[in-house]
Amino acid sequence: MLCFPFILSCQILNRDGVVTELEMKRDKLFRELQSAEARLKVGERSGQDLTEEHETLKKNYQVLAEAHVKELAQSAELSAELLVLAQAQDALRRQLEEQQQSVNTTTQGLHGEMDRVRALISRLSHNRVKVRQCVNSSALPFRYSQFKLEWTKDKDFLAHNLVFGAFGTLVP
Repeated sequence: MLCFPFILSCQILNRDGVVTELEMKRDKLFRELQSAEARLKVGERSGQDLTEEHETLKKNYQVLAEAHVKELAQSAELSAELLVLAQAQDALRRQLEEQQQSVNTTTQGLHGEMDRVRALISRLSHNRVKVRQCVNSSALPFRYSQFKLEWTKDKDFLAHNLVFGAFGTLVP
């Protein structure tokens, strides 16, 4: 029977080893449980943070979408206004070209009128009778009055054309 206490002590030691092993497993599982609980709390906080961040991003997106719509509307308005300004600029450019053409036509007409007046003055100055040639003439008083009458008519004609221009409008 000596063996029996030895078997019992082996069984006790064996059971102590099993108990120790089970306690170690329990401690390990307890630590894993605590670690899992900590990760769960972090995950819950992270989930809440992600939910809050998602809500913030959603609000920011809505604000940006509204701003984008406003920018598109303002861009359309500015495009329409730019088109109107471009059309007005084209109209003004055409009007300026027409006025320039009118000025050129008027200038050519005035130059033609001035050339005609110069020719008339030149012709009249060539047709003058020199007083020395007529001194010995007995018809001097008659020629003088005839000259004076012709000169007055030409002077009135020239004055009228210079004041009213070639086209019947008052020249500035």
